[in-house]
Amino acid sequence: MEALQESSRVSRGKKIVWTIVGSIIFLSVADDVIFYLFFGSEKFSKTIIRFILMLILLYYFYRGYSLAKWISSILLVLGGLMSLFNGLKLLQASQFGIHLLLIGSFYTFFGILILLSKNIRAFLMSQKSDLDKENMRNFFGNIFKGLGIITIIITVFWGFGLNLAIMRQVVGSWGVIICFAFFPIVFAVAPWYELIANGNWFPLFVIYGGWVTSSVLYIIGSEISKKNLEQVTESGRTETTDRVELTEEKIADIAKRFKEIQKSKKES
Repeated sequence: MEALQESSRVSRGKKIVWTIVGSIIFLSVADDVIFYLFFGSEKFSKTIIRFILMLILLYYFYRGYSLAKWISSILLVLGGLMSLFNGLKLLQASQFGIHLLLIGSFYTFFGILILLSKNIRAFLMSQKSDLDKENMRNFFGNIFKGLGIITIIITVFWGFGLNLAIMRQVVGSWGVIICFAFFPIVFAVAPWYELIANGNWFPLFVIYGGWVTSSVLYIIGSEISKKNLEQVTESGRTETTDRVELTEEKIADIAKRFKEIQKSKKES
């Protein structure tokens, strides 16, 4: 009966955690879009970095890490209270105040729920139990590879936007068509043109820096996973060898006993 109740708590906790994680991601994206509409794109790079760090923290929280749970809860409560405070200050001056009040209410509620919910606690404990059985080297290898994939996706979209702006300045509206039709060439050449013609190194830094960073992260992750695979393979070979040696010893022992039985029968 207790096992059934625990299983039910884990199931409910999983649904609640998924709801919290999905809601936080949705609210964060909505918050960034609204911030962009009100204040422009001057802090766009910081927004992307913050979003990536948030995804990493939510992933560890979902996997059952106690530290990630506490950090997530504290940040949500603090962020929620700050949003409520700022929302009340801006409520009469701007419509952005209503947005901050809504965001703050959700974040504060989620932060408290993470700490107090028994269902969430049961689910995270089950996740932690599964994680203890998982090979940590392979786990961290996947983390690095995942970061590499996320970095290259951001680089492609961000770089495409920068190249689109460069091509529109050079050839006008035809630049949009050229940017789509000759995407790989434009993606590689346009940043260098911007650097040589206007002395602007930022597109080059974003595109080539992002590509190098993503490649390094993915290679590191692959090497970590590769070493783990080699260790697993080697341990498997050792275990197989031990089993073969054990089997040979058993066969020799059985043959020896059989000879002893045959010898005793002849003597009798």
